[in-house]
Amino acid sequence: MISLIDFDDSFTFNIYSTLKEIFPQVNVDIINKSQALSYLQILADTDDDHVVILGPGPGHPKEYKEFYAVISKLLNNKRIYLMGICLGHQLIWNVLGLEVSKGSHPIHGQQVCYRKSKNNFCPPWLEFPLKVQRYNSLAVKVSSSDILKFNPTYNFFISDGELIMSFSELLVTYQFHPESVGTYCPAQYFFPLKNILL
Repeated sequence: MISLIDFDDSFTFNIYSTLKEIFPQVNVDIINKSQALSYLQILADTDDDHVVILGPGPGHPKEYKEFYAVISKLLNNKRIYLMGICLGHQLIWNVLGLEVSKGSHPIHGQQVCYRKSKNNFCPPWLEFPLKVQRYNSLAVKVSSSDILKFNPTYNFFISDGELIMSFSELLVTYQFHPESVGTYCPAQYFFPLKNILL
């Protein structure tokens, strides 16, 4: 089962449609922000395999501080696979201690290309170069000391000191919109979910 958290963002429904195309037999529930906190507090103690997607939304992660404690619990539940998209990506990493501030190159509705780099983790399931659609003014900032702190638990893909993607055994986050019409081959970004769902 997938629980998709809607932070009052219309892109949530694009993500839902993409998920249903990729996983037609899987139940996908959209949980609105107004019910999400109590829902996640219960889910954080689950003993069943579950995918939680923290979707995109407006504002800075600090405007959603009421979610910090439950996100921390989700990260520590070995039965939860957590995905963060845009705001969700920023929320997770703000909870884990990284700074979220104005990006060096704010991008709204434009396609960006990322290429393989020896300094970055490049998952084998992603087809590089990546052409993705970004909609954001804020970014997760990463320093060399941050990389050392989180290695080897978390693998990073960084561009200009900003965290674009992160990966671990039970986590994947994207600063961009994998479901967007401007992102090439959206299904590849949801590939890690297959290990839980299929």
